[in-house]
Amino acid sequence: MNDGTITFDGGLPVTSKQCWACAHFVGTDNGKRVCKAFADIPATIWLSEFDHTRPYQGDCGVRFKKFLPRYMNPGQ
Repeated sequence: MNDGTITFDGGLPVTSKQCWACAHFVGTDNGKRVCKAFADIPATIWLSEFDHTRPYQGDCGVRFKKFLPRYMNPGQ
């Protein structure tokens, strides 16, 4: 059954509430979800099953940081 969610070839949704709201999210590259913490964001983080404000193996200390546009974050 299709709920209307657009997915990558691997079956994961194209969008992520947690990752798309993060200042460290870079984008996608050849089907991989890329950020400053991961060359391919783990599915549990992408699907928001894991709160990435907490440490996750392999994140090199880079954790979720809410993205704020420059007009909402003066001085950056």
